[in-house]
Amino acid sequence: MTLSQIVSRNMSNLTPAQLEEFESTFRYFDKDGTNTLNLAEMIAALASLGIVYSEEDMDLIYDQLVSEYGAVTFEAFINLLVRPHCFYCLYCVILGLRLFFL
Repeated sequence: MTLSQIVSRNMSNLTPAQLEEFESTFRYFDKDGTNTLNLAEMIAALASLGIVYSEEDMDLIYDQLVSEYGAVTFEAFINLLVRPHCFYCLYCVILGLRLFFL
């Protein structure tokens, strides 16, 4: 079973093509093969999807994901990209983190 198949059970709002694209991106940027992304890998993966934010915002996002999941796993990466409750999920994550850390 692939990572995307496992995650798809919990993320029914994603199409198979989206899951495949996100899994391919995750695997490509997981340069050390740990099934997790370090900060530099996460920034590069998001940039490849057209998502670019300030270094400060990326640090906050990374720290929050590590706090929630223990590492930036594929599940954490998917949840960052697509929150079921919000169309502007990444924006809301950043906004929430800024409010949380103020």
